[in-house]
Amino acid sequence: MQESLSRFLDQEAATLDSCASEPIHLSGRIQAVGVLIVLDGSTRTSVAASENAGELLGPGFAPGATVPGELFDATIDALTGIDHGDVSVTLPDPWTSPDGSSWDVLAAATVGGIFLEFLPSAALPLGEIRGRFRFTQRTTAMVQRAESFDDALRVAADGVRSILGFGRVMIYQFQADWSGRVVAESREPRMSSYLGLYFPESDIPRQARHLYSLVPTRCVAEVHDDTARIAAVEGVEELDLTYSTLRSVSPMHTAYLRNMGVESTFSARLMLDGELWGLIACHHDEPGLVPLDLWGLVREVGAALMVRCQQQEVFDRGRMIERVRQLELEIARDVRISRDVEGTVRRFVGELRRAVDADGLAVSFGDGPMLTDGVVPPDDFIARLLREFPDGSDSAYYADSAFVESFPDAEPYLESCAGVLIHPIKLHRTFKLIWFRGPVTESATWAGNPHEKALAPRGDGTEVLQPRHSFDRWVADHLRISRPWRRGEIEAAQSIFGEILDLIASQRRLEESNRDLEAFTRATAHDLREPLRTIGFALQLLSDEEEADLAGPELVAEMREAASVSQDRMRALIDQMMTFVGIGKGSGRPRPVALNGVLEDVSSMLAEALHASDATLEIEPLPTVVGDPSLLTTVFLNLVSNALKFAEPGSLPRIRIHAAHRLGRQIVHVDDWGRGIPETHREAVFEPFMRMQTQEEAKGSGLGLSIVRRAMELHGGWATANRPEVGASTRITLQFADVVDGGVDSSSPEPESGDR
Repeated sequence: MQESLSRFLDQEAATLDSCASEPIHLSGRIQAVGVLIVLDGSTRTSVAASENAGELLGPGFAPGATVPGELFDATIDALTGIDHGDVSVTLPDPWTSPDGSSWDVLAAATVGGIFLEFLPSAALPLGEIRGRFRFTQRTTAMVQRAESFDDALRVAADGVRSILGFGRVMIYQFQADWSGRVVAESREPRMSSYLGLYFPESDIPRQARHLYSLVPTRCVAEVHDDTARIAAVEGVEELDLTYSTLRSVSPMHTAYLRNMGVESTFSARLMLDGELWGLIACHHDEPGLVPLDLWGLVREVGAALMVRCQQQEVFDRGRMIERVRQLELEIARDVRISRDVEGTVRRFVGELRRAVDADGLAVSFGDGPMLTDGVVPPDDFIARLLREFPDGSDSAYYADSAFVESFPDAEPYLESCAGVLIHPIKLHRTFKLIWFRGPVTESATWAGNPHEKALAPRGDGTEVLQPRHSFDRWVADHLRISRPWRRGEIEAAQSIFGEILDLIASQRRLEESNRDLEAFTRATAHDLREPLRTIGFALQLLSDEEEADLAGPELVAEMREAASVSQDRMRALIDQMMTFVGIGKGSGRPRPVALNGVLEDVSSMLAEALHASDATLEIEPLPTVVGDPSLLTTVFLNLVSNALKFAEPGSLPRIRIHAAHRLGRQIVHVDDWGRGIPETHREAVFEPFMRMQTQEEAKGSGLGLSIVRRAMELHGGWATANRPEVGASTRITLQFADVVDGGVDSSSPEPESGDR
């Protein structure tokens, strides 16, 4: 089913006080240069028609009338053979009205019925049509053979102007923040030049951009708001004109065009890899409708240009990857010779930064010191980004050229991180690279001050945005975005990971494993020594009959009890150590796991403890993730058990488990209202055997949160202790890399504002 613009606008938070939220598809009018008829396909009757239909086509086209059979049959035949994905189809033969006028007919099957749009036929001589078709073929060939993409842009602009005969043709490329820049231009000397100028995002508002992703072309025959109202039979609701070629033009836009000295326009979208790359924007200083036969020719030139763009990207990627391969060999050789991981990275950090043309680079060695090169934000902010942004397999990455728009907390560091590229490696310890780019600080020349637009009062006391009047050159620093991360640069970063950093990370992991083993051994020996002393003392007392008699039966019973408790503690400690050391071994293949189902199992396992402590366990709708059910059960068993164990004395335990979605990641928070974790200990509590209370205050091994973090690492995620919500004492946050269906269960409420 075709998508309506209404669906897009319903998803956007905006008010009707700006052109960015104007429902342009519900205007109820068309350009008076043509006629619109809406047919009921089952009855062959017209259920709606523009008010000029009777005048231009004859009385048989009024609402409620039955359209001529030959027209209806031709329409059905054309729509039956329409290519998948096409919006509309042109009927093979023009339609002749009673007064002898010839009309080209466009047909489109929409939710509201069959749209028939009648446009005046230009009746170009066959020879002229053939000549323009052959010229288009030559132009597309020249575009694809151009030595550079800049040359291809110039050829395309010149070719389209020759095809249409317009005064000015611009190729307009969208930037990361949806502002636009004229990257090529062909014009008559009488027309003003906009080559190289930027236009603000609001000049082509978001709903207009979305319409271009649905409808490939847009023609405005004149800019003087000459429109025809659409009349409908009784019972027909407001007509959705999303797919109407003749849909009337927003008065805001026509005023904008008049202010530019433009009388008619034609635009064709440029799509690259399914995304809106830009537009071919054609302006003329005389009114007139572009002949329908020429629309497809402009689209052919645009398609050839996007093929050439892809070719250029492939060529640039190849050159970049070749340079990266040489760097890989040098780094691998250095690692083999020196066996000094951090030393190698330190020696090559500048080359790693320049490999993707970045202004700054930060390297995280897990718990080790942050290594940086170039212009970067502060270490604590980098550490926050590495915690909160996507990580996972070596193919995962996060690239953003308008980072401050996506993550407003980066505003203070705009000069160093207008753009970021994050590539992680999933290891025993987190090892990541994050490249930074500063803002585009060149002087950006705008086609008029983008901030000049004024507000005008309306009758209801509100104000409405007015179109810009001045298009004089206005110079300002374009400081909100970085240079875009090109595909070749992203692939170069991926290649660095795939060929080099896995070697470096393996060396690092071996070093960390050795350090962990040493620390684990020391901590184990320390924690086992105390219960062994207790058991030894009890055995010594009980083995000497004379001392046992002197001690008396009460002390002997006390020693036996102490030995039994110490034995239980040693057994629990050994069990936890075995869990910690063996976690992840023998795990099944990852599969979709509904976390709400996991929590049901955990609640059942801890039912007795929950009942005994009169605890409240609140479980909200949680996502379905990809992982190992047994490991995830272990994670939540430890977290809920900890919350019960460290409840505030004298108060009833309360635990809340809820989910949020942020920047493409699923987050699960486990909040409790217990004793809390001091801010200075929020990282240390995940270390093996780290305890903040004595055994007398709370029994445990000190391995619970270490097990949680290790299990989350095996899932490509992370576990942290964060600042809790108001009222809570502790918040453990779990980030998941793989999510089924991309979100929280459908019954989930909206995420909290702080988690977006």
